[in-house]
Amino acid sequence: MTERFDRGAKNWDEKPRRIKLAKSVCESIRTRINIKEGSRITDFGTGTGLILLGLSDVAGKLTGLDFSRGMLDVLEEKAKTAGIEIHTRVFDIETDEFEPDGADIITSSMVTHHLKHPEKLFEKAYRGLAAGGYLCVSDLYEEDGGFHDDPGGDVHHHGFSTELVRSLFEKAGFKDITVEKAAEVEKVRGGVVTAYPVFLATGIK
Repeated sequence: MTERFDRGAKNWDEKPRRIKLAKSVCESIRTRINIKEGSRITDFGTGTGLILLGLSDVAGKLTGLDFSRGMLDVLEEKAKTAGIEIHTRVFDIETDEFEPDGADIITSSMVTHHLKHPEKLFEKAYRGLAAGGYLCVSDLYEEDGGFHDDPGGDVHHHGFSTELVRSLFEKAGFKDITVEKAAEVEKVRGGVVTAYPVFLATGIK
């Protein structure tokens, strides 16, 4: 899976729907949580940083985590060009840990369905947040498996039900949980435009 994302990194931002989705998720995050000026924001599965850089104007420290070195290279170049200071780290949710109390906000967008054990994200993010910090996760609602053009072996979940998302937050210890629609991704399937809804779920430590 790492090689596939490494290869696709340079052209990742060329699909307008990815840019549109990231903007919608960032807008939803700004609407639904109280982002204090200077917040430490960590983005897990950051890719080319569409979410991380989309929130850069309100952050005191930006950290991008991803298992793909190629994605992080693109993010670093984008940040350098924009004059934005960031920190990056190759990160595997199965074996690595967030910095304890190292973030005020942890975000993750369109990543959870790629995780064999999604509960690890919620459990580890809880430990990585400061008291009163927010976890913001966006991903697909349950779908029929048609979303990915070529799912390969790295798609472990065809979206998530609201009930499952809430339970993942609750079991990790989060409070004040919300799960609401944030965006739609349109794809042509069988000659028909199909809309796949995307949620934003938030919880407070």
